[in-house]
Amino acid sequence: MRRQEQTGWGGLAAMGFVLFAAGMELARTATPEPPCHLEPPCPLESRGEGEVCPAGPADESMPGGAMPSRLGVASCSASSCHGGPKGTNHAVSTFAATLWMERDPHARASEVLHSGRSRRMAELLGIGPAHQARRCLVCHSMADLSPTPLPDDLVADGVGCASCHGDPTAWGSEHTLDAWKGMGREERAALGYRDLSTPLDRVNDCTRCHVGDAEHDVDHALIAAGHPRLVFEFAAYQKRYPRHWSPAGRAEVGTDFKARSWAVGQAATLAATARLLEARVSDPPARVSDQPARATSALPSEHWPEFAEFDCQGCHRSIASVTPPAVDALRSGWSAVGTPAWQPWSQAGGALLTGSSAEGDVDRGLADLRRLLERHWGPADQKRRGRIRLEARALAAAADRRGEAIGARDEVDLDDVATKIEALVAEGGPGIGSWEAAVQSVLALEAILDGGPAQLGNAESHDVDRELAGLRESLRYLPRQETPPTLRRSDFKRLRATVP
Repeated sequence: MRRQEQTGWGGLAAMGFVLFAAGMELARTATPEPPCHLEPPCPLESRGEGEVCPAGPADESMPGGAMPSRLGVASCSASSCHGGPKGTNHAVSTFAATLWMERDPHARASEVLHSGRSRRMAELLGIGPAHQARRCLVCHSMADLSPTPLPDDLVADGVGCASCHGDPTAWGSEHTLDAWKGMGREERAALGYRDLSTPLDRVNDCTRCHVGDAEHDVDHALIAAGHPRLVFEFAAYQKRYPRHWSPAGRAEVGTDFKARSWAVGQAATLAATARLLEARVSDPPARVSDQPARATSALPSEHWPEFAEFDCQGCHRSIASVTPPAVDALRSGWSAVGTPAWQPWSQAGGALLTGSSAEGDVDRGLADLRRLLERHWGPADQKRRGRIRLEARALAAAADRRGEAIGARDEVDLDDVATKIEALVAEGGPGIGSWEAAVQSVLALEAILDGGPAQLGNAESHDVDRELAGLRESLRYLPRQETPPTLRRSDFKRLRATVP
């Protein structure tokens, strides 16, 4: 804990920059091919794009007899199904699991729970071994799909196929039949299948863990123990993601793919942020769905104020050697010492969204919550908490509507976003006073100028325009840096002017 207190905001903010600048670090060690449970095998040459092998029967011998084996990745990753050798002469679906196992960090999500850092975090939190704690496993494995503890072999699968595509218990066999191709989205969804063909579908899948909800919560206690702060921006993550699917029939084929991904990503992330606030301020905790609350929820009752809702720098800042900043320093948007601002990262991204409603419901919702939490973030009385809960619910609904409206457009462009960025960096303009706002503006520029889809099975870095590189570098934290860089407003404006 002492080391965490020393590194404080600098370490957390540095992690945020690494997430946007370098994407997710990928392990490249191939995972041995799982045993094939299929009999007979399905030959590669007999399938076209989108067809897969039948899933094997449920393994009733598993502990408790409650978890069918198809929740794991074994059936999907058999060599005669999605786990074939990589190649260019047959459908991507035939080696999708191979790419996932070799290149996708989700495949090793449970392994990090055995690291020294994870063991130390679990010890500080008093939750027992990290690799057995449901609080960790709901995001580092497929434990959130099971009402009972997963057996060790399924935990070892990490964030497997079912985490993103849905529990295949009801659709695993169906999706091997010709009738599957004729099913609509609603029919497939009724069986538990998640269609991820559009950016909005994808980001709504991602935010469960990368933003959080009532059952997947990286709170202040977890961050203080050593967990990275969640600073998620969908377009940047998606670009770095090692694609294991064919783009045919999906959003990648659209000329506005990068613009659409950024816009719906910001809307969906803001909606998830608001729903998480609603859950955190509720007593008992509100659920994201109408399902009954689980006793294993990460959110205890009476859990307010939750400091993870606010900027770290508002509290984690030395007051022993504070000196007045230069007139044009990048400081005016920071909160005062001891008065943290609500969600500067998500607020900054949400404020750049292109409006889809004449009423400006998202903009109003952001402003209302910001003002409310500036005044009443500390008191825990039911009246004030109830007001925050209602405002958060309204903002989530407004952001959902905006995301759906953007997703339904025939074409998405970011001209309005570029205009807002110009205002953001104008001399004396509002919003550029925080590191989060500056980083979000650069991420938006990257989506406009250099946000193409990921290459097949590849997460190697692609050089951005040299002008963007200058902006990125100006926001970088140095190792163990306690405060954000002393970037001046005029410097940022000059660098922004070099970006077309």
